[in-house]
Amino acid sequence: MSWGSLTFDSCNSLWTVTKSSAKSGGAITIPCHYHRMFRDHVKYWCKGRTWALCRVMASTDPRRSIGDMSITDIPEELVFTVTMKNLQETDTNRYWCALKVGAIGKPDVKVSLVSVEEGGSVSVQCLYSDTLRGKEKKWCRSGDRHSCQTQTDTSQNASVVISDGKRGVFNVTLKELEKKDAGWYWCSVGDLQAAVHINVTQRSTHCYTVVCLHHLMLVL
Repeated sequence: MSWGSLTFDSCNSLWTVTKSSAKSGGAITIPCHYHRMFRDHVKYWCKGRTWALCRVMASTDPRRSIGDMSITDIPEELVFTVTMKNLQETDTNRYWCALKVGAIGKPDVKVSLVSVEEGGSVSVQCLYSDTLRGKEKKWCRSGDRHSCQTQTDTSQNASVVISDGKRGVFNVTLKELEKKDAGWYWCSVGDLQAAVHINVTQRSTHCYTVVCLHHLMLVL
């Protein structure tokens, strides 16, 4: 199997990760966050080295897609997601999150799912290649460019703990999660990012903590 690289572009009112990699034959989910003023606008996913030559691959109006792609808009979270499956080396390219503003779509701006009960903790595994072993590892809240935390920013008593064994994976442990902690996050190494969605459910009256984890399979 081989790994391919996907590059994404963004601007001011729409943003996403800037670069990700995925395994040949695998899948990837990309979140595209947008400003609340664009809640009711058509969203779409475009492929091309330049915006002028960009080809629409998926759109929410009409809901359509080309190949193994799907697009889903989640207005209550101000995000739409694009999932690409059965990835091949020929899919390596530049992609654009876009909004339809006026007569033509305009890139104003630019998964892995984890569910945990309130008060519980969860660990996310972020994989990376040997070439990135010495690069700084980060955990960021998507949509907040100043939220990134590194291993040196955290401690064993912190609500977020980052540990790296230098063996191709670093772990991010989130403790005592609350409802407000739900949302999109990024695992980051070097210039690559992988999206992770954290869902915090109401505490069950029948058990102390229930953790359901889906490992992040996006290799950086």
